[in-house]
Amino acid sequence: MSPTTLLTLPAELRQKILSETIHIRFGTSGAAISSPAASACRQLRGDVKEILPSWLPTASTPTIIQTPTGMDKLHVLDKVLKQRAESSNRSWPGFQTIQVQLFTRDAVRVQKPRRSYWQVTNPLQHRAGMDGTFNVPSLWANKFRGMPTSVKHVLVDLTMPETQLQDIEACGPGGPLTPKGRILPYTRWQRVYWCLTLSMIADLVDELQYGRHWATHGRGVIGSWRRKGESVRET
Repeated sequence: MSPTTLLTLPAELRQKILSETIHIRFGTSGAAISSPAASACRQLRGDVKEILPSWLPTASTPTIIQTPTGMDKLHVLDKVLKQRAESSNRSWPGFQTIQVQLFTRDAVRVQKPRRSYWQVTNPLQHRAGMDGTFNVPSLWANKFRGMPTSVKHVLVDLTMPETQLQDIEACGPGGPLTPKGRILPYTRWQRVYWCLTLSMIADLVDELQYGRHWATHGRGVIGSWRRKGESVRET
């Protein structure tokens, strides 16, 4: 008797197993819903294709947001899936866990800056005069104000791509992109970069803490200064 494998299982059971391998990724090109099993063979690819039109995420479905605009796309997909659940008489609580990749994966590699009349522009800061750094969009924190109220857990991925680490290193003391001919090691570009990045991380944490309050109750007074004889009021 030949051993039982995934491919020999009944289609209904096989597709139920495969539905647990589906993940969602929100990038610059929109939402991608897929499963690694789809690239294994034609049969599994056909199974995944058959699953997707009626599929609903579970609490453990990996939902990865790679760009700030991905939060807007999350809202759109959330609405579509709720309509799908309603039309099929199923219960779906909405997205409960999301993962955010803080450092954008499509950042342009840092180039040697041009010297202006006054100074050399810091290549680690965002270009075109916008706030933020070359690999951390400043829009992240604001986007969390509109986070779906169903979300209970937010995982922030602080893993930086290796190429970006190399670019930051190149803008530090003795790096090939730093200004030459200085007596002391040149650290200003890196200091400014990390100050901006850590500040944006702090803003993001604040929005995660208070954004859910605003989404549920509206913008109220989160806290107020306590006057003598009064207690702190929170709404």
